[in-house]
Amino acid sequence: MKFPYKHILSRPNKKTDKAVILLPGISGKALTDRYKDLEVALTKSDFYFLRFDLWKSVKELESMTLEEIHQAIDISIKFMQSIGCKRIGFIGKSFGGGILLTYPHKYIKALVLLAPAIGFDKESNINKIKNKFGVFVTSSKGPNLFKRRRHSN
Repeated sequence: MKFPYKHILSRPNKKTDKAVILLPGISGKALTDRYKDLEVALTKSDFYFLRFDLWKSVKELESMTLEEIHQAIDISIKFMQSIGCKRIGFIGKSFGGGILLTYPHKYIKALVLLAPAIGFDKESNINKIKNKFGVFVTSSKGPNLFKRRRHSN
């Protein structure tokens, strides 16, 4: 399968079925060096790491629908499955984390949300995610960053 977006796929040194896909913040820039340390850490820990430019600017992002973004996430999952990845997780930064809260997580095994933008869409799946992964710390302001706990799946 050919991946239709400009991307970087970092491969671990040994064969694995684990992958992490990055969904960046509103500024995008998934292909810059800002994620180089994360790339090195993940590939050293035997994960594939996919990052791609779904939007290049705020103006371009504003022209997209939530459904279009969800379709791109679907494509990224299918792409990773096509190279043998069965255990797929996402890292969502800010706006990307908020988008992941709205995405139905049928094939996602883990989520890391870094300061997720919440409350921008009534379609949030936050309770489904909380029940599936059991990893949220809540405060009076709503969900916050993860507290690492094992889930039962």
